[in-house]
Amino acid sequence: TAAGNLMLTLLSGFAAHEREVIRERSVAGTNRLAEAGAWMGGIVPYGYRKDGDKTERRINPSDDPIPGFDMSEADVVRTIYRMSAVEKKSCQKIADFLNRGHIPCGSADAGKRNRRIAPIWRPSHVRNMIVSRTYMGEHLFGKRARNRNRKVIVREVPAIVSEQTWQAAQQVLQANRIEASRNTRQPYLLRGLIKCGLCGLTFSGMRIKRQNDHYYRCNGRQQARGLYGIDGKK
Repeated sequence: TAAGNLMLTLLSGFAAHEREVIRERSVAGTNRLAEAGAWMGGIVPYGYRKDGDKTERRINPSDDPIPGFDMSEADVVRTIYRMSAVEKKSCQKIADFLNRGHIPCGSADAGKRNRRIAPIWRPSHVRNMIVSRTYMGEHLFGKRARNRNRKVIVREVPAIVSEQTWQAAQQVLQANRIEASRNTRQPYLLRGLIKCGLCGLTFSGMRIKRQNDHYYRCNGRQQARGLYGIDGKK
């Protein structure tokens, strides 16, 4: 009946409203705990361990020796940053060093959830650890949420390396990326060394096949959107 349809619509509306209220309260409670520094679950970064229960759970550097080795996970992280920031080693060389030492790339803690990674160290794994801000004491909670409107909470965690070491490692990564030898048919001596005076991007080498001429072009010309000027020119 008409009255029954009206009652069903009202009840459905109240149920939907209650669901949204419960969700908002749950998210607000989770954010409060995250802002207080509690570890809300998930994969604990390599080099850390969980201490405490429930709302008092925190992550701290794992200084316990790895079974069969005289170094801990935190020592492995410090070694990676030292080789990158001080010795200026590439991610491939760091991975080769760790593999030669047969250092496990996953945690040996049975109560710690691990990532699904290769059984050996890969350059990509080393690179992801170097760019992680967690190791310098800054953890971002909510950055992987599917909801784009989700608030990203920046909170302090115990640092394994100093901020200066972390910044130095980022500079080495950037320098290695620019100077790395790639599968190019023609080497360009000025590749990565000259910058555009308008947008600041790097010039890259180009070749005209018909004339066999080589020249340099700003990478901004290859972008789909403009990079400088009022009208967003290329």
